[in-house]
Amino acid sequence: MSDPVSDNLGYFCRAAASSFSDRVALIDLWAGRERLLTYGKLDERANRVGSMLRSLGLHAGDRLALLIGNRSEYVEVFFGAMRAGIVPVPLNIRQTRPTLELMIRDAGCVAAVLDPLD
Repeated sequence: MSDPVSDNLGYFCRAAASSFSDRVALIDLWAGRERLLTYGKLDERANRVGSMLRSLGLHAGDRLALLIGNRSEYVEVFFGAMRAGIVPVPLNIRQTRPTLELMIRDAGCVAAVLDPLD
């Protein structure tokens, strides 16, 4: 029988991390600079995010608002939350504040990860 927490999309790259740890998984071009993230590093960082979220008091089934731009950290937080059994709620960073507040409230989010302002 599979474990409902460890058998989810958050572990999407686990097999690749085991077999191809040093291969590039993501090329992040955020802010005009190239950052490469290997499968091994993505797997490690997703684990760290999941652990961090749990240490902050989030529990399996909690909803986490994601207000992160199109960058590698989005993938890390998305997969990390799922690994912890937390439900990521992706939101568009270009929405207005009242719209975001409504969506966060409606989804029942108990926490949020926000992209820093430029």
